[in-house]
Amino acid sequence: MKKIIAIILCVLMVAAIAACANDTPADTATPADPPAQEDTTTPAEEAPPAADDSQLIEVTIPHYKVGDNVGSLYFLPIVEKFNEQYAGRFRLNIEPIPQDMYGEQIMQMGLQGMLPVLIEGGVDDVWFDEFVVPNDLFVDLAPVFENHPTAPYFNADNVAFNTLPDGRLVTVPNPIMFTMQMFYNSEMWQPSSEVRYMNWRELGADLGGESIAFMTGSNAWTLMLPFTSMIAAQPGGVELLNNGLEERITDFSHPAIIAALEDLQYMMQNHAMPNFVGAGFPEAANSFFNNGSAIIANGFWMIGDFGPGGADNWGPDFNPDAVMASVFPGNIALGNNRGYNWWIPSTSSDEEIELAKAFLSFLFMPEQIEFWMTQMGGMIPGFPHTDEFLQHRAEDRLTGVFMGAADANTIIVPAFADAVYPSIAEHDFPSLLPLLFDGTLTPEEFADELTRLTAEATS
Repeated sequence: MKKIIAIILCVLMVAAIAACANDTPADTATPADPPAQEDTTTPAEEAPPAADDSQLIEVTIPHYKVGDNVGSLYFLPIVEKFNEQYAGRFRLNIEPIPQDMYGEQIMQMGLQGMLPVLIEGGVDDVWFDEFVVPNDLFVDLAPVFENHPTAPYFNADNVAFNTLPDGRLVTVPNPIMFTMQMFYNSEMWQPSSEVRYMNWRELGADLGGESIAFMTGSNAWTLMLPFTSMIAAQPGGVELLNNGLEERITDFSHPAIIAALEDLQYMMQNHAMPNFVGAGFPEAANSFFNNGSAIIANGFWMIGDFGPGGADNWGPDFNPDAVMASVFPGNIALGNNRGYNWWIPSTSSDEEIELAKAFLSFLFMPEQIEFWMTQMGGMIPGFPHTDEFLQHRAEDRLTGVFMGAADANTIIVPAFADAVYPSIAEHDFPSLLPLLFDGTLTPEEFADELTRLTAEATS
Protein backbone atom coordinates (compact mmCIF):
# COMPACT_ATOMS: atom_id res chain seq x y z
CA MET A 1 0.00 0.00 0.00
CA LYS A 2 2.77 2.39 0.93
CA LYS A 3 4.53 1.73 -2.37
CA ILE A 4 1.28 2.48 -4.24
CA ILE A 5 1.06 5.83 -2.47
CA ALA A 6 4.68 6.52 -3.40
CA ILE A 7 3.92 5.79 -7.04
CA ILE A 8 0.91 8.12 -7.02
CA LEU A 9 3.03 10.79 -5.35
CA CYS A 10 5.71 10.45 -8.00
CA VAL A 11 3.17 10.80 -10.81
CA LEU A 12 1.71 13.94 -9.26
CA MET A 13 5.15 15.45 -8.70
CA VAL A 14 6.20 14.74 -12.27
CA ALA A 15 2.97 16.35 -13.47
CA ALA A 16 3.70 19.38 -11.32
CA ILE A 17 7.17 19.72 -12.84
CA ALA A 18 5.72 19.44 -16.33
CA ALA A 19 3.20 22.17 -15.54
CA CYS A 20 5.96 24.42 -14.23
CA ALA A 21 8.07 23.76 -17.31
CA ASN A 22 5.18 24.72 -19.62
CA ASP A 23 4.87 28.04 -17.81
CA THR A 24 8.59 28.79 -18.07
CA PRO A 25 9.76 31.21 -20.79
CA ALA A 26 12.15 29.71 -23.32
CA ASP A 27 15.07 31.82 -22.15
CA THR A 28 14.52 31.14 -18.43
CA ALA A 29 16.17 28.25 -16.59
CA THR A 30 13.90 25.74 -14.83
CA PRO A 31 14.17 25.32 -11.04
CA ALA A 32 16.32 22.22 -11.49
CA ASP A 33 18.73 24.13 -13.74
CA PRO A 34 19.33 27.59 -12.21
CA PRO A 35 21.52 30.14 -13.98
CA ALA A 36 25.19 29.44 -13.36
CA GLN A 37 25.86 32.91 -11.99
CA GLU A 38 23.44 32.30 -9.12
CA ASP A 39 25.58 29.45 -7.83
CA THR A 40 29.06 30.97 -7.90
CA THR A 41 28.65 32.50 -4.45
CA THR A 42 26.92 31.25 -1.36
CA PRO A 43 23.71 33.11 -0.49
CA ALA A 44 25.19 34.38 2.76
CA GLU A 45 27.83 36.26 0.75
CA GLU A 46 25.38 38.06 -1.51
CA ALA A 47 24.24 41.70 -1.34
CA PRO A 48 22.38 42.96 1.78
CA PRO A 49 18.64 42.34 1.84
CA ALA A 50 16.13 44.88 0.64
CA ALA A 51 15.12 47.65 3.04
CA ASP A 52 11.36 47.07 2.69
CA ASP A 53 8.95 44.19 2.18
CA SER A 54 8.02 45.03 -1.40
CA GLN A 55 10.13 42.13 -2.71
CA LEU A 56 9.84 39.85 0.31
CA ILE A 57 9.86 36.11 -0.45
CA GLU A 58 8.04 34.31 2.35
CA VAL A 59 7.41 30.59 2.78
CA THR A 60 6.04 28.34 5.51
CA ILE A 61 7.25 24.77 6.05
CA PRO A 62 6.06 22.14 8.52
CA HIS A 63 8.67 20.93 10.99
CA TYR A 64 8.88 19.02 14.25
CA LYS A 65 11.84 20.82 15.87
CA VAL A 66 9.55 23.00 17.94
CA GLY A 67 8.14 23.01 21.46
CA ASP A 68 9.52 20.22 23.65
CA ASN A 69 11.52 18.66 20.82
CA VAL A 70 15.18 18.98 21.77
CA GLY A 71 16.06 20.07 18.23
CA SER A 72 14.15 23.30 18.80
CA LEU A 73 17.03 24.49 20.99
CA TYR A 74 19.15 25.16 17.92
CA PHE A 75 16.73 25.10 14.99
CA LEU A 76 14.30 27.86 15.95
CA PRO A 77 17.01 30.36 17.00
CA ILE A 78 18.80 29.78 13.67
CA VAL A 79 15.55 30.34 11.76
CA GLU A 80 15.07 33.57 13.70
CA LYS A 81 18.64 34.70 12.91
CA PHE A 82 18.11 33.89 9.23
CA ASN A 83 14.95 35.98 9.15
CA GLU A 84 16.76 38.86 10.84
CA GLN A 85 19.73 38.76 8.46
CA TYR A 86 17.49 38.65 5.41
CA ALA A 87 14.75 40.95 6.71
CA GLY A 88 12.79 42.41 3.81
CA ARG A 89 14.14 39.79 1.39
CA PHE A 90 13.39 36.33 2.82
CA ARG A 91 11.20 35.07 5.63
CA LEU A 92 10.92 31.44 6.71
CA ASN A 93 7.97 30.47 8.91
CA ILE A 94 7.68 27.16 10.78
CA GLU A 95 4.39 25.31 11.12
CA PRO A 96 4.65 23.01 14.19
CA ILE A 97 4.00 19.31 13.68
CA PRO A 98 4.68 16.27 15.91
CA GLN A 99 7.80 14.38 14.89
CA ASP A 100 5.98 11.08 14.37
CA MET A 101 3.59 12.83 11.96
CA TYR A 102 6.24 14.62 9.91
CA GLY A 103 6.82 11.97 7.26
CA GLU A 104 3.13 11.28 6.83
CA GLN A 105 2.33 14.97 6.35
CA ILE A 106 5.13 15.42 3.80
CA MET A 107 3.74 12.47 1.83
CA GLN A 108 0.22 13.90 2.01
CA MET A 109 1.44 17.29 0.82
CA GLY A 110 3.15 15.52 -2.06
CA LEU A 111 -0.08 13.78 -3.02
CA GLN A 112 -1.69 17.22 -3.18
CA GLY A 113 1.16 18.59 -5.31
CA MET A 114 2.14 20.94 -2.48
CA LEU A 115 5.51 19.73 -1.19
CA PRO A 116 7.20 22.30 1.07
CA VAL A 117 10.28 23.96 -0.36
CA LEU A 118 12.52 22.60 2.42
CA ILE A 119 12.37 19.02 3.70
CA GLU A 120 14.64 17.39 6.27
CA GLY A 121 15.47 13.77 5.52
CA GLY A 122 14.30 11.36 2.85
CA VAL A 123 10.94 10.89 4.64
CA ASP A 124 10.39 7.46 3.04
CA ASP A 125 13.18 5.35 1.57
CA VAL A 126 11.11 3.69 -1.17
CA TRP A 127 9.71 7.00 -2.35
CA PHE A 128 13.03 8.85 -2.18
CA ASP A 129 15.33 6.20 -3.62
CA GLU A 130 13.02 4.84 -6.29
CA PHE A 131 11.16 7.96 -7.38
CA VAL A 132 12.56 11.29 -6.15
CA VAL A 133 16.14 10.60 -7.21
CA PRO A 134 15.53 8.73 -10.52
CA ASN A 135 12.98 11.34 -11.65
CA ASP A 136 15.17 14.34 -10.76
CA LEU A 137 12.59 15.65 -8.32
CA PHE A 138 15.28 17.41 -6.29
CA VAL A 139 17.37 20.56 -6.75
CA ASP A 140 21.09 19.89 -7.19
CA LEU A 141 22.85 21.37 -4.16
CA ALA A 142 26.42 20.86 -5.39
CA PRO A 143 26.74 24.45 -6.74
CA VAL A 144 25.43 25.87 -3.44
CA PHE A 145 28.12 24.15 -1.39
CA GLU A 146 30.97 24.10 -3.91
CA ASN A 147 32.73 27.03 -2.23
CA HIS A 148 30.95 26.88 1.12
CA PRO A 149 33.26 27.27 4.15
CA THR A 150 31.87 24.17 5.88
CA ALA A 151 32.00 21.90 2.82
CA PRO A 152 35.60 20.68 3.42
CA TYR A 153 34.41 19.23 6.74
CA PHE A 154 31.41 17.31 5.45
CA ASN A 155 31.66 13.66 6.44
CA ALA A 156 33.18 11.80 3.49
CA ASP A 157 30.85 8.79 3.82
CA ASN A 158 27.82 11.08 3.89
CA VAL A 159 29.06 13.05 0.89
CA ALA A 160 29.45 9.82 -1.07
CA PHE A 161 25.99 8.65 0.02
CA ASN A 162 24.37 11.88 -1.17
CA THR A 163 26.32 12.35 -4.42
CA LEU A 164 25.14 10.81 -7.69
CA PRO A 165 27.61 9.44 -10.27
CA ASP A 166 27.16 12.62 -12.34
CA GLY A 167 28.24 14.77 -9.38
CA ARG A 168 24.84 16.13 -8.37
CA LEU A 169 24.26 16.52 -4.64
CA VAL A 170 20.85 15.25 -3.56
CA THR A 171 20.77 16.44 0.05
CA VAL A 172 23.18 18.41 2.25
CA PRO A 173 25.79 16.10 3.84
CA ASN A 174 25.81 16.53 7.60
CA PRO A 175 29.28 17.42 8.88
CA ILE A 176 28.45 16.63 12.53
CA MET A 177 28.99 13.13 13.91
CA PHE A 178 26.59 12.38 16.75
CA THR A 179 26.63 9.37 19.03
CA MET A 180 23.88 8.08 21.27
CA GLN A 181 24.91 6.53 24.55
CA MET A 182 23.47 6.45 28.07
CA PHE A 183 23.41 8.70 31.11
CA TYR A 184 23.16 7.41 34.67
CA ASN A 185 22.70 8.90 38.13
CA SER A 186 25.74 7.88 40.18
CA GLU A 187 23.92 8.65 43.45
CA MET A 188 21.34 6.02 42.58
CA TRP A 189 23.63 3.46 40.96
CA GLN A 190 27.37 2.90 41.09
CA PRO A 191 28.33 0.30 38.46
CA SER A 192 30.36 -2.52 39.96
CA SER A 193 32.55 -2.46 36.83
CA GLU A 194 32.71 -0.41 33.66
CA VAL A 195 29.45 -0.68 31.77
CA ARG A 196 31.30 -1.48 28.54
CA TYR A 197 32.35 -4.84 30.04
CA MET A 198 28.81 -5.86 31.04
CA ASN A 199 25.98 -7.37 29.05
CA TRP A 200 22.39 -6.20 29.55
CA ARG A 201 21.41 -9.01 31.92
CA GLU A 202 24.47 -8.25 34.06
CA LEU A 203 23.60 -4.56 34.04
CA GLY A 204 20.08 -5.42 35.20
CA ALA A 205 21.41 -7.49 38.09
CA ASP A 206 23.84 -4.70 38.96
CA LEU A 207 20.99 -2.15 39.04
CA GLY A 208 19.23 -3.97 41.83
CA GLY A 209 15.90 -2.26 42.40
CA GLU A 210 16.63 0.79 40.26
CA SER A 211 14.90 1.32 36.94
CA ILE A 212 15.60 2.55 33.40
CA ALA A 213 13.69 5.42 31.75
CA PHE A 214 12.08 3.40 28.96
CA MET A 215 9.17 4.67 26.84
CA THR A 216 6.82 3.05 24.32
CA GLY A 217 5.04 6.22 23.22
CA SER A 218 5.93 8.21 20.10
CA ASN A 219 8.95 6.47 18.52
CA ALA A 220 9.99 4.67 21.74
CA TRP A 221 13.27 6.61 21.54
CA THR A 222 14.75 5.86 24.98
CA LEU A 223 13.92 2.18 24.56
CA MET A 224 14.84 1.84 20.89
CA LEU A 225 18.42 2.97 21.55
CA PRO A 226 19.18 0.27 24.17
CA PHE A 227 17.40 -2.28 21.98
CA THR A 228 19.78 -1.41 19.15
CA SER A 229 22.76 -2.10 21.39
CA MET A 230 21.20 -5.42 22.40
CA ILE A 231 21.09 -6.41 18.71
CA ALA A 232 24.66 -5.24 18.12
CA ALA A 233 25.90 -7.31 21.06
CA GLN A 234 24.68 -10.53 19.42
CA PRO A 235 26.63 -12.52 16.79
CA GLY A 236 25.85 -11.03 13.38
CA GLY A 237 24.04 -8.06 14.90
CA VAL A 238 26.54 -5.40 13.86
CA GLU A 239 26.49 -6.58 10.26
CA LEU A 240 22.69 -6.76 10.28
CA LEU A 241 22.36 -3.13 11.43
CA ASN A 242 25.04 -1.81 9.07
CA ASN A 243 23.55 -3.63 6.10
CA GLY A 244 20.18 -2.16 7.03
CA LEU A 245 21.35 1.24 5.83
CA GLU A 246 21.62 -0.12 2.29
CA GLU A 247 18.73 -2.59 2.33
CA ARG A 248 16.27 -2.13 5.15
CA ILE A 249 15.63 -5.11 7.41
CA THR A 250 12.54 -6.95 6.20
CA ASP A 251 12.94 -10.34 7.91
CA PHE A 252 13.09 -9.99 11.68
CA SER A 253 13.65 -13.68 12.39
CA HIS A 254 17.42 -13.13 12.50
CA PRO A 255 18.86 -14.80 15.64
CA ALA A 256 20.42 -11.49 16.74
CA ILE A 257 16.99 -9.82 16.78
CA ILE A 258 15.31 -12.72 18.59
CA ALA A 259 18.02 -12.76 21.26
CA ALA A 260 17.80 -8.97 21.61
CA LEU A 261 14.01 -9.15 21.99
CA GLU A 262 14.47 -11.70 24.76
CA ASP A 263 16.82 -9.31 26.56
CA LEU A 264 14.46 -6.40 25.94
CA GLN A 265 11.46 -8.30 27.29
CA TYR A 266 13.45 -9.20 30.42
CA MET A 267 14.59 -5.61 30.95
CA MET A 268 11.08 -4.20 30.43
CA GLN A 269 9.54 -6.68 32.85
CA ASN A 270 12.18 -6.21 35.54
CA HIS A 271 13.81 -2.80 35.18
CA ALA A 272 11.54 -0.41 33.27
CA MET A 273 10.33 2.72 35.03
CA PRO A 274 6.73 2.58 36.29
CA ASN A 275 4.08 3.58 33.74
CA PHE A 276 6.53 3.39 30.85
CA VAL A 277 3.86 1.90 28.57
CA GLY A 278 2.53 4.81 26.52
CA ALA A 279 5.04 7.24 27.99
CA GLY A 280 6.73 9.74 25.69
CA PHE A 281 10.11 11.41 26.03
CA PRO A 282 8.89 14.12 28.45
CA GLU A 283 7.71 11.41 30.87
CA ALA A 284 10.94 9.43 30.51
CA ALA A 285 13.08 12.53 31.09
CA ASN A 286 10.90 13.58 34.01
CA SER A 287 11.48 10.20 35.62
CA PHE A 288 15.24 10.64 35.36
CA PHE A 289 15.13 14.26 36.56
CA ASN A 290 13.15 13.22 39.63
CA ASN A 291 15.31 10.24 40.62
CA GLY A 292 12.63 7.85 39.44
CA SER A 293 15.06 6.15 37.05
CA ALA A 294 18.79 5.63 37.31
CA ILE A 295 19.47 5.36 33.55
CA ILE A 296 18.25 7.12 30.42
CA ALA A 297 19.51 6.60 26.87
CA ASN A 298 19.94 9.65 24.66
CA GLY A 299 22.43 11.67 22.67
CA PHE A 300 24.99 14.32 23.59
CA TRP A 301 22.37 17.02 23.16
CA MET A 302 20.79 16.08 26.50
CA ILE A 303 23.82 17.45 28.34
CA GLY A 304 22.29 20.93 28.27
CA ASP A 305 19.41 19.63 30.39
CA PHE A 306 21.88 18.99 33.21
CA GLY A 307 23.15 22.58 33.19
CA PRO A 308 21.61 25.72 34.71
CA GLY A 309 19.25 26.11 31.75
CA GLY A 310 17.55 22.82 32.62
CA ALA A 311 17.06 23.44 36.34
CA ASP A 312 13.32 24.07 36.02
CA ASN A 313 12.88 20.40 35.09
CA TRP A 314 14.74 18.96 38.08
CA GLY A 315 13.07 17.43 41.08
CA PRO A 316 13.99 18.78 44.54
CA ASP A 317 16.51 16.00 45.24
CA PHE A 318 18.05 15.74 41.77
CA ASN A 319 21.80 16.39 41.67
CA PRO A 320 23.06 17.20 38.16
CA ASP A 321 26.65 16.81 39.32
CA ALA A 322 25.94 13.12 39.92
CA VAL A 323 25.07 12.49 36.28
CA MET A 324 27.59 10.35 34.41
CA ALA A 325 27.75 9.04 30.85
CA SER A 326 28.74 5.70 29.39
CA VAL A 327 28.63 3.62 26.24
CA PHE A 328 26.08 0.80 26.25
CA PRO A 329 26.88 -2.70 27.53
CA GLY A 330 29.14 -4.53 25.10
CA ASN A 331 31.11 -1.31 24.44
CA ILE A 332 28.56 -0.11 21.92
CA ALA A 333 27.53 3.41 20.86
CA LEU A 334 25.11 4.47 18.16
CA GLY A 335 25.80 6.72 15.20
CA ASN A 336 25.07 6.96 11.50
CA ASN A 337 27.27 8.61 8.87
CA ARG A 338 24.96 7.69 6.00
CA GLY A 339 21.54 9.14 5.39
CA TYR A 340 19.55 11.89 3.75
CA ASN A 341 19.46 15.37 5.20
CA TRP A 342 17.94 18.68 4.06
CA TRP A 343 16.84 18.93 0.41
CA ILE A 344 14.79 21.10 -1.95
CA PRO A 345 12.02 19.62 -4.15
CA SER A 346 12.36 20.73 -7.77
CA THR A 347 8.60 21.35 -7.85
CA SER A 348 9.22 24.58 -5.95
CA SER A 349 9.09 27.96 -7.68
CA ASP A 350 12.25 29.87 -8.60
CA GLU A 351 11.66 32.33 -5.75
CA GLU A 352 11.11 29.53 -3.23
CA ILE A 353 14.28 27.80 -4.37
CA GLU A 354 16.20 31.06 -3.97
CA LEU A 355 15.07 31.30 -0.34
CA ALA A 356 15.70 27.60 0.31
CA LYS A 357 19.27 27.78 -1.01
CA ALA A 358 19.94 30.84 1.11
CA PHE A 359 18.61 29.10 4.22
CA LEU A 360 20.60 25.91 3.73
CA SER A 361 23.78 27.88 3.12
CA PHE A 362 23.07 29.90 6.28
CA LEU A 363 22.17 26.81 8.35
CA PHE A 364 25.52 25.20 7.63
CA MET A 365 27.72 28.28 8.07
CA PRO A 366 30.48 27.76 10.72
CA GLU A 367 28.80 30.15 13.18
CA GLN A 368 25.53 28.19 13.02
CA ILE A 369 27.36 24.87 13.13
CA GLU A 370 29.05 25.83 16.40
CA PHE A 371 25.77 27.04 17.88
CA TRP A 372 24.19 23.77 16.75
CA MET A 373 26.97 21.77 18.43
CA THR A 374 26.79 23.85 21.60
CA GLN A 375 23.15 22.87 21.96
CA MET A 376 23.24 19.34 20.56
CA GLY A 377 26.82 18.12 20.85
CA GLY A 378 28.65 16.05 18.28
CA MET A 379 32.07 16.34 16.70
CA ILE A 380 33.62 17.34 13.37
CA PRO A 381 37.18 16.06 12.81
CA GLY A 382 39.51 18.90 11.86
CA PHE A 383 36.90 21.64 12.11
CA PRO A 384 38.47 25.05 12.96
CA HIS A 385 36.53 25.80 16.13
CA THR A 386 36.59 29.22 17.73
CA ASP A 387 38.32 29.71 21.07
CA GLU A 388 34.96 30.49 22.68
CA PHE A 389 33.55 27.15 21.58
CA LEU A 390 36.58 25.19 22.77
CA GLN A 391 36.54 26.96 26.10
CA HIS A 392 32.85 26.20 26.55
CA ARG A 393 33.49 22.51 25.97
CA ALA A 394 36.52 22.45 28.25
CA GLU A 395 34.50 23.92 31.11
CA ASP A 396 31.71 21.36 30.84
CA ARG A 397 32.41 18.31 33.04
CA LEU A 398 29.75 16.07 31.54
CA THR A 399 30.85 16.90 28.00
CA GLY A 400 34.27 15.51 28.78
CA VAL A 401 32.78 12.38 30.35
CA PHE A 402 30.46 11.77 27.40
CA MET A 403 33.08 12.40 24.74
CA GLY A 404 35.59 10.20 26.58
CA ALA A 405 33.23 7.26 27.12
CA ALA A 406 34.03 5.64 23.77
CA ASP A 407 37.45 4.08 23.35
CA ALA A 408 39.39 2.64 20.42
CA ASN A 409 37.42 -0.60 20.67
CA THR A 410 33.94 0.91 20.86
CA ILE A 411 31.59 -0.47 18.22
CA ILE A 412 29.50 2.26 16.57
CA VAL A 413 26.38 1.07 14.77
CA PRO A 414 23.36 2.79 13.23
CA ALA A 415 20.19 2.88 15.29
CA PHE A 416 17.54 0.22 14.75
CA ALA A 417 15.24 3.00 13.53
CA ASP A 418 17.67 3.74 10.68
CA ALA A 419 17.90 0.10 9.64
CA VAL A 420 14.16 -0.51 9.22
CA TYR A 421 11.43 1.17 7.21
CA PRO A 422 10.04 4.40 8.72
CA SER A 423 6.58 2.94 9.33
CA ILE A 424 8.16 0.19 11.46
CA ALA A 425 10.35 2.59 13.44
CA GLU A 426 7.74 5.27 14.01
CA HIS A 427 4.55 3.25 14.45
CA ASP A 428 4.64 -0.53 14.40
CA PHE A 429 7.63 -1.26 16.66
CA PRO A 430 6.46 1.14 19.40
CA SER A 431 2.83 0.01 19.22
CA LEU A 432 3.74 -3.68 19.63
CA LEU A 433 6.05 -3.16 22.61
CA PRO A 434 3.29 -3.34 25.26
CA LEU A 435 2.37 -6.79 23.92
CA LEU A 436 5.96 -7.94 24.31
CA PHE A 437 6.07 -6.48 27.80
CA ASP A 438 2.95 -8.25 29.09
CA GLY A 439 3.78 -11.54 27.39
CA THR A 440 0.95 -11.45 24.87
CA LEU A 441 3.63 -11.81 22.21
CA THR A 442 6.75 -13.93 22.54
CA PRO A 443 9.95 -12.54 21.04
CA GLU A 444 9.46 -14.83 18.05
CA GLU A 445 5.85 -13.70 17.57
CA PHE A 446 6.88 -10.07 17.94
CA ALA A 447 9.48 -10.57 15.20
CA ASP A 448 6.93 -12.30 12.99
CA GLU A 449 4.58 -9.32 13.35
CA LEU A 450 7.33 -6.88 12.33
CA THR A 451 8.09 -9.05 9.30
CA ARG A 452 4.42 -9.15 8.31
CA LEU A 453 3.93 -5.39 8.78
CA THR A 454 7.06 -4.64 6.77
CA ALA A 455 5.76 -6.77 3.90
CA GLU A 456 2.46 -4.87 4.00
CA ALA A 457 4.20 -1.50 4.07
CA THR A 458 6.41 -2.31 1.10
CA SER A 459 3.92 -4.21 -1.07
